[in-house]
Amino acid sequence: MKLNKQGKEELRAKVLEQLASVPDGQRIHLEKEVLEELLFDTYAEQLNYTWGNLEGQKAQVKYLVWTGKFLRKIDLSEVSFDDVLWDLDYVPAGYFMYGTPYRYEGIREIDLSNTNARIDFSKSFEGKHLRNDENKGNNKDIIITRCFFDNVDLSNNVLGDTCDCWLRECDFSNTGIVLNFGGEYGISMADCNFTGLDLSKYTVDEFFFTTDRRISGEDGRLLTGGVNNNFTNTGLNVQTYEEGPALVTRHLGQEIQMGNLVGCYVNGKKILSLKERQAVAQEKGAKYEKYKEDLISGTTSSIEQQSSGFGRK
Repeated sequence: MKLNKQGKEELRAKVLEQLASVPDGQRIHLEKEVLEELLFDTYAEQLNYTWGNLEGQKAQVKYLVWTGKFLRKIDLSEVSFDDVLWDLDYVPAGYFMYGTPYRYEGIREIDLSNTNARIDFSKSFEGKHLRNDENKGNNKDIIITRCFFDNVDLSNNVLGDTCDCWLRECDFSNTGIVLNFGGEYGISMADCNFTGLDLSKYTVDEFFFTTDRRISGEDGRLLTGGVNNNFTNTGLNVQTYEEGPALVTRHLGQEIQMGNLVGCYVNGKKILSLKERQAVAQEKGAKYEKYKEDLISGTTSSIEQQSSGFGRK
């Protein structure tokens, strides 16, 4: 037996009330079946023509509708996030038969930050149904929108490895997730946080920081736009053209000014944080003051030594 919608709401309210007394940093354990009932609304959706040879078939889709910072007080390690649709801006007609309602009504974000959730995006709803035609013509994308995973271990995931990925307004900071900028598939990003990931083996050009999709590099790999993304301390390398388009170069300059490339390298030069720049300036200032004092002292001492002999006969 499963709870109806009203029953779910009542149980969610009771659990939230109890979680208020759980100290930060501690997690309670709930039965897996109960917890998944609370987290997800699950439907058997009928796929439309965009899924090729799967058209008309039904697929299980899980919508993560119970979410918030309170989840970090619950042990999520046993929860299955398979079949979740991670795109909060999805359009039902783009996936399902006409008349299928939008299921994320009222949900503005998915917050799993600082939880011990175990997630495999290749087993998400989109990940499971990426390619199904024999001619591989049915290539769907993985889209993740307004999801916060900061400090969640996602190191088992590689994005851009088997399909195009679209990331919008997400936080992947300190997750260990792998972004494959060197494969045949693209990753389109906007307003995301990638702080602390390791991107040191990749080199991009200034076109990377625009909304334009671009073929770049001798191998013809696809690099996609990265607009207003935080790459702090990722070690990403940026190599600019000697005479790049002014508008494109300006986009890169804006990213640097916003602090989105601190700890990255532009033409081999490390972008420093404000604190680091202040420390460098202070060190330079101290060196200058010492140089000035030594110069003044040495010069005046020399004059004194010379002038002291002028009065001798």
